[in-house]
Amino acid sequence: MAYPTSASHQPPIGPTESAASSGKASRCPEQPAAPEPDAQLGSVLQGRRVLVADDDPAVLWSFAGLLREAGAQVLEATDGRQALELARLKRPDVVVSDILMPKIDGFAL
Repeated sequence: MAYPTSASHQPPIGPTESAASSGKASRCPEQPAAPEPDAQLGSVLQGRRVLVADDDPAVLWSFAGLLREAGAQVLEATDGRQALELARLKRPDVVVSDILMPKIDGFAL
């Protein structure tokens, strides 16, 4: 296919001709409003035990805080071995783990 090379040819700007000439605007169907994210998390995590394992204190603090605000009971571990011990003792419902950690990595956990 040959492309025009003259300076007078310019690509169309804006909607394509078929969309503009049809007079129909493409719209998504109306969807019911989703509940606020905090409300959703609160109902799902309320009273759940969540183990957060990360060797970065800032990440651990951030995740633990968000989960506590959502109503979860948070267990914190700073390495994989500590996380495994807590998991065996406290039997968390959910584990949120970093992958690269000292002693035992997130995959082995």
